[in-house]
Amino acid sequence: MTALRQITILISFCLMMITGHETLSVDDTILDQLINQNGCPKCNLTGVILAKQNFIGADFSGADLSGANFSDANLWKANFTNANLQGANFSGANLRDSTLSGANLTDAILTASNLKHTRAVGTVLKSAKLNKANLFFADLRNCLLNNADLSGTYLAHANLQKAQVAGVIFNGTSLQEANLQDIDFTDLDLETVILRNADLTGTIFCRTKTAWGQVDDSCPE
Repeated sequence: MTALRQITILISFCLMMITGHETLSVDDTILDQLINQNGCPKCNLTGVILAKQNFIGADFSGADLSGANFSDANLWKANFTNANLQGANFSGANLRDSTLSGANLTDAILTASNLKHTRAVGTVLKSAKLNKANLFFADLRNCLLNNADLSGTYLAHANLQKAQVAGVIFNGTSLQEANLQDIDFTDLDLETVILRNADLTGTIFCRTKTAWGQVDDSCPE
């Protein structure tokens, strides 16, 4: 642990105390655990600033990290299972091989983040900004992606089986060889989406715009 990293975390703590937030104020051992034990499961870390820090393999499972700033942080193989990450900023962060299953990432910012091989089964990504993120081989089964921004997102070989995608922005999204089984694309615009060799078993196309025209195959008669 570098002195700079400790100072950054302590400054974040002091700022939150001054502004009236109650995060990290319950017990000083929370800070010690965060620094010395590489994570803090089930801790209250609301609004903590950990931008550009290294937390490789850190355990934040079940923690409240709503509004936290992890921009450009190295979170390779980190564990965020069932964590509250609502409104958190992960822009440019390395989340490769991380676990986000069951986490709440509503309104989170993941722009240009590295999410290769990430496990995010049943994760809530409602209204999240995933534009230009790399989700190569990510496991997104049963994810809630409603109203998320997937502009320029790379999802080749990703598993999105039974994901909910109502209102998602698909603009230049790559879904080649992705598992799109049982997804409902009703009323969505996929005109600029790459669907080459994607698994479309059970996929619903109703009033769906595609590169080959509007598809109404699954509309009720």
